[in-house]
Amino acid sequence: MNISLGLLFILIFYVDRFFGGEFNKGEYKDLTEFMNWSDSKGGKVVRWGGILSVLLLISVAIYVYIQNDINLYKWFWVFFYIIAYGIKSLGEWMYLEGRKYLFSLSLMMFGIISVLAIYHFNAN
Repeated sequence: MNISLGLLFILIFYVDRFFGGEFNKGEYKDLTEFMNWSDSKGGKVVRWGGILSVLLLISVAIYVYIQNDINLYKWFWVFFYIIAYGIKSLGEWMYLEGRKYLFSLSLMMFGIISVLAIYHFNAN
């Protein structure tokens, strides 16, 4: 189960990394503006939201590890995808032109459904 969760995380990361920029390239006035959006106000909001969510997730992960309950692990990973891709898609929706946020929301839904499916099939 841990191997499949790790592979899922790596798969979603690389799909976001390599196909995220190609999702709606034609809708931007300047591609350099899209690729360097982390220097804008939206990028700063997403960066600080990411830092705060990482700190929150680390503290929750320590609690889940101490409790050693398989059900808590499942919900930790579900909330991880909600927080990580929720903040990212919110920043893309508010500060970028186009519809790249739909791609991030799709990855979030794919991650949540995959985690729930992995835990369901391993429980049976």
